[in-house]
Amino acid sequence: MSRSTQPLQRYICAATLLAYSSSPAARGVGAAHLAKSAAFVRSPGCKTSRNSRLKEQHTRARNHCISCSGTQNSLGLHASKAAWRMRPQRRYIAYSSVTLHASATNAEIGPESFLDRSVAFALSHSTQIFQNHNVPEPEWSAVHLLSVALDMDWNSGYRQLLAVMDRPASEANLSERQLTSEEASTYASMVERRLQCEPLQYIVGRWDFCDLTLKVRAPCLCPRPETEELVDHAALEVERLLAIRKDATKAVRILDVGAGTGAIGLALAKRFGPSVDVTAIDIDETAVTLSNDNAQDILGPLGIAGKYRALLYGASDFTNALGKGNVAHAFNFDVVVSNPPYIPRADMATLSSDVVEYESDRALCGGEDGLDVVRDIVERLPEWCSDDGCVCWMEVDTSHPILVGEWLGESSPLTSGTKKVQFVQGAKDLCGRDRFVKLRISSD
Repeated sequence: MSRSTQPLQRYICAATLLAYSSSPAARGVGAAHLAKSAAFVRSPGCKTSRNSRLKEQHTRARNHCISCSGTQNSLGLHASKAAWRMRPQRRYIAYSSVTLHASATNAEIGPESFLDRSVAFALSHSTQIFQNHNVPEPEWSAVHLLSVALDMDWNSGYRQLLAVMDRPASEANLSERQLTSEEASTYASMVERRLQCEPLQYIVGRWDFCDLTLKVRAPCLCPRPETEELVDHAALEVERLLAIRKDATKAVRILDVGAGTGAIGLALAKRFGPSVDVTAIDIDETAVTLSNDNAQDILGPLGIAGKYRALLYGASDFTNALGKGNVAHAFNFDVVVSNPPYIPRADMATLSSDVVEYESDRALCGGEDGLDVVRDIVERLPEWCSDDGCVCWMEVDTSHPILVGEWLGESSPLTSGTKKVQFVQGAKDLCGRDRFVKLRISSD
């Protein structure tokens, strides 16, 4: 998918889902996103065969929204799922608060319950178990897990299984195929883990993000859709810098603070190739190892050697000012991007168990007001930035754009001296929430 079509895909998906909400306000946001996708569809540049398919998708999404603009009904729910299935990337399994029923019995989920049974039965049976035990996204959980247990193609396998559930006749051979002993054992183990509300991304061990397939493992954060929007914001800055850069051979230097799986930095490295040089930092050894592993898979040995590296540092100690060791960092970054821990401590109690019991607290909680790491980043920006200045985009809590703007007002010491940190703007995500901040560091 081209860079220009990614935002449209997300507008279509977000708008369609929002249109089925019972909230009039949410439906209004959905209508606004559909209007944006319509404007793109009508633009002169939307002429390729791929975009022709997007035009058709937009029309279908719009018609679904119109038909369900009143109350949510079974047709609307079906249309919502259909709209997500149009999305080229694997669907993100949303987190939600759940209250599990009593544990499933061995007779329900043991290997014997799937051995020599058909694929259609395995899907139906496990979906029913997930529904009975209040597991989020029961149908999607079943198809993703079974596609991995059957060693199906990562990009098409789960879609074939969706077809088995919706139109069995279209996939008759697959629908009637029986699970082997090994497949039944693998699938039963996965189902049991999902019944404990373990994130699906951890169970299957990988997930899609910005057209990449990343390895995922606990306790690193699972890649989330709104962070794809953060990548889009940073990518626009890179494109702007490349357009005005006099020395075409000089790469744009990017710093990704809080590497996690490596999602943000690798998405930018893959998108721009040799035009960028990416450094990522994280305080978790697992995250640093995982990011470099993903870089090896996505960029190859030559790419990781020259254009991407993940290092074991936090924002506060990635500096030359502390005089630790013999390492002298050559920062000189043009773009800083980060999805830091930003959830306020009081809000951690409101998160569902599939988040707090599996994902790292250090990667989620940003202290009492959620701004601990954000402050560390802002205070280091003058040292990190290039002589020509720097732009920083961060994903933050909905309460933060106003707070960061007030903090970086005229009285802030960070807006004085040789290099000034300035608040440029806050930005909303596709659901209309205040989710991002843009800062600029400039020299007098």
